[in-house]
Amino acid sequence: DLKPVPKEFALHQNYPNPFNPITTINYDLPQQSHVNIMIYDILGREVVKLVSSEIPAGYQAVIWNTRNSFGTPVSAGIYFYQIQTKDFIKTKKMVLLKWNVSVVNSLLTGGFCLKLFYYVIFCMSWLDSRGKKRKR
Repeated sequence: DLKPVPKEFALHQNYPNPFNPITTINYDLPQQSHVNIMIYDILGREVVKLVSSEIPAGYQAVIWNTRNSFGTPVSAGIYFYQIQTKDFIKTKKMVLLKWNVSVVNSLLTGGFCLKLFYYVIFCMSWLDSRGKKRKR
């Protein structure tokens, strides 16, 4: 079973980004390498080491579940992820967003959704009527 092998090392942008509660980090290895992938907070402190092992050449991925080394969920904010091999080091930025349940509940109650629905319908009708006027 032949699998394609990348021509160069790469660290790709995580997705989704912004994210909550998990994100995927893809990276490319043109050769088997000892790989470290770490997450750092905005102050440069290590949050968790996601990978620290020998990884075969190929297109690889790792998932971060927003937990630190102690298994505790981290707060919302900007984080950096870094890949380190003998021949390659690259760092990228990602954003963890957390929705406050009470904020979401308040948006869904009090007729917010219904008001938003009516507003969207109004805007669509208005735009549609403008388009018809221009065609005359």
